[in-house]
Amino acid sequence: MAMSPKAHNFCSYFIAACIYSATAYSRGVHKNGAGNFNGFLACLLWTLHFARRAFETLRLFKFSAKSVPVSDSLQEFLYYWIFSWLIASTVDVARPMPGWQQALGAVVWLLAEGCNAACHNTLSGLKKTQEERSFPPAGGRFLFGACACPHYLFEILSWIGFNVATGFCTAGCVFAAVGAVIMTCYANERHEHYKKLFDGVGGRPLYPKERTPIFPFLDLRPPSMLVEVFQAVLWFIAG
Repeated sequence: MAMSPKAHNFCSYFIAACIYSATAYSRGVHKNGAGNFNGFLACLLWTLHFARRAFETLRLFKFSAKSVPVSDSLQEFLYYWIFSWLIASTVDVARPMPGWQQALGAVVWLLAEGCNAACHNTLSGLKKTQEERSFPPAGGRFLFGACACPHYLFEILSWIGFNVATGFCTAGCVFAAVGAVIMTCYANERHEHYKKLFDGVGGRPLYPKERTPIFPFLDLRPPSMLVEVFQAVLWFIAG
């Protein structure tokens, strides 16, 4: 039993937005008054992020795989949906926040979201043949000239902005940290794949040696075992 990648991604993102919105609504963040603004801002940023990702799934993303194993779908669903409920339930909706901090976080979030979307648009515009599509974009736009997966970097920055704007609730910080580890490990895998696939031999293009996986000029290698541990925790929760 498996899902198509498009259905998998859309369900993951769209339902994450719905869970957060419904939970936030039940806490009264829709009511007027400055006392609810922090909760309203958190709901707005979270929902817009996942609404964008759902839209990109339908209109932008290209998928090479024909299906996603049900085990992978369940892991991702649990990851996004549990955190959606947990953050919406625990963010301090009435916390008085300095206006400059909320503005700074919102600006970081907005810039990171825009760059993340631009990266996705660049990736979707690659040629459709398997070999050419696999080669990372050239040039320095949106940091593609410096690292293999700048879209992951911008998503990490987006969640940092979210936490700055909304007061660093524990669940939000854990979500950002776990996501950063997962995306860094994924970027490392893709970086190594690019190096092996594009070795400059037999007419194949040569992958630029100066590129790093995710952070420009910084080659971090967290142990992939951390991702496996987190997956085991999700299965424990599901069981």
